[in-house]
Amino acid sequence: MKALSTVTVSGHIASPLDDASLVPMNGVVQVTLSDAATTVRMRDTDPAQTMNTWIRPGAALSKGSYRVENGRFTATFIVPKDISFAPGNGSLFGYARSDDSLTFAMGVFDKVSVNGIESVSFNDVEGPSMKIFMDSRRFISGDIVRAEPILIVDLQDATGINTTGIGIGHDLEASFDGGMKVENLTSTFQTSLEDSKAGTASKQIFGLSPGVHTVRVRAWDILNNVSEATTVFRIVDASAGIVTEGLTFAPNPFTTSTSIRFTHNLAKPFSARLMVHDLQGRLVFERDMRVLDLQSAESEWDGRDTAGNILSTAVYVCTVRITTDDGLTHDVRGALQLIR
Repeated sequence: MKALSTVTVSGHIASPLDDASLVPMNGVVQVTLSDAATTVRMRDTDPAQTMNTWIRPGAALSKGSYRVENGRFTATFIVPKDISFAPGNGSLFGYARSDDSLTFAMGVFDKVSVNGIESVSFNDVEGPSMKIFMDSRRFISGDIVRAEPILIVDLQDATGINTTGIGIGHDLEASFDGGMKVENLTSTFQTSLEDSKAGTASKQIFGLSPGVHTVRVRAWDILNNVSEATTVFRIVDASAGIVTEGLTFAPNPFTTSTSIRFTHNLAKPFSARLMVHDLQGRLVFERDMRVLDLQSAESEWDGRDTAGNILSTAVYVCTVRITTDDGLTHDVRGALQLIR
């Protein structure tokens, strides 16, 4: 296999008792191409200056997830430009799991030649496209988040994402507040099952103080084209208790249904009661819900009362009452208009 070559690997899940017998499972297999291992020598600091030698495993050049259908799978990927060009063999490793998580399989082929570079040109001069979220894919830049949020980065590229960690400066990296804190996301990247040239990197971030923060993510594709994306988020002081923002309605005004959304700083699931009152203060609709999602929550309202009757055109007041498992409560309110 050469750098920049397109490789297709086909395989099957074999019985442990007979390699020729097919296990007809359906599921997912993760196929990893690793670079050649290298021999590292280092002299000890003892008086004899003993020479120590060990084998350093090769970097993961490609790691993708693919469907297994009736025991067979096919993986297609492009070998990245960043390879070590070291002598020796690389390896292909596969780990499979059935859809019902009852059957597992693994295998390795350690005589893969990974060297040289393919004479091919790609009409691709742009780095990966990125979307950055904090704790939830409903996150919008500027939202509040909990004290120790999870950074989520969705990436896609025409040729693939570079996650080898070999090229100098080619790591998938997140920089907070102009470089005050830097996190390497390379090892956290997981390819998409639907698209081997896309995937997600995620990592929980610790040690950020309350206030406004900026995160800039830099990513490279396998041709070493680079791109960057930035978002802003706000961490709320944990001593502030329950903090919510932005009880919004989309659309507003509405005729048949509206989506009710709010952001919060809670790190654990909580209960919430959605209540809608008319301008005379009468309760016309209520619903209890359990919120499991981090960072934000959403619910739909179809403009009917609790009994299912269609309400008339009017302005209504919506209240979401939050109750944590340890008894703290908090209300967030907003007005919306129903037009029939």
